[in-house]
Formats: sequence, structure tokens, C-alpha cells
Amino acid sequence: AGGAAGGGGAETSRRSSFSGWAAERLSVAAEREPVRTSAILRQAYGEALEPYHSWVLRQAFSVFCSAAPDYETLLRLIGPGLGDVEREAVVLGDIYHFVREATPFLAQLERLFFELRLEDTRKI
Repeated sequence: AGGAAGGGGAETSRRSSFSGWAAERLSVAAEREPVRTSAILRQAYGEALEPYHSWVLRQAFSVFCSAAPDYETLLRLIGPGLGDVEREAVVLGDIYHFVREATPFLAQLERLFFELRLEDTRKI
């Protein structure tokens, strides 16, 4: 259980895992219609962060998810200036490259946190 006081480093590792997981799920889900961004965020949160969060933080994240943009709005936010025809392909291509490049880095980061006993499993 121990680890970095306050969990600063461990929380960084978990946030990185959350981001990678959400990006991967978004790219996979885009192959099926309709994409529900709030559901993807909830799944990523449940996998990477929820076990370490108190009831208050879990409720705050639930509120955040209810305000998450829909898929089309998310694509416009991520790919401003792109035409409607090309936007999805460009954004999903970028997400694919991010996931491909980030996955080994995130795995190494998690191993490093485990080896150095920096993981803090206390709830915040």
C-alpha cells in the first residue's frame, strides 16, 4: 500500500493510464455506431481511477461525464479546421498513433512505479 505521500506520482501514472485507455476505447468504438463518449469515459474511469477515489470524487466524475460532449462535438474540438469529410479519419488516425506510441511508455511507467514502490493505493 505505501508510496509517495499524497499519491502525486501514483496519481500521475493513473491519469496517464486513464487517458490511454480512453483514447484506445474511443478508436475501437468509432468502428461501431453510435459512439457514446460518456460511456467510454466512465469505462476508462472505472478501470484506471475509480478504485482510488472516494465517494465525493466518484460523484464529481459522474457529473463531469454527464457534461461530456457527444462524439461529433468531440471530433470538432479535437480536429478544428478540418472538413467534415476528413475530420473523423484524421482524428482517429491521430488517436491510433497516440495509442500505439503511448502504450509501451505507459506499461513501462506502471512497471517503474511498481518496482520503486511508488504506487499509492489509498483513496483520495
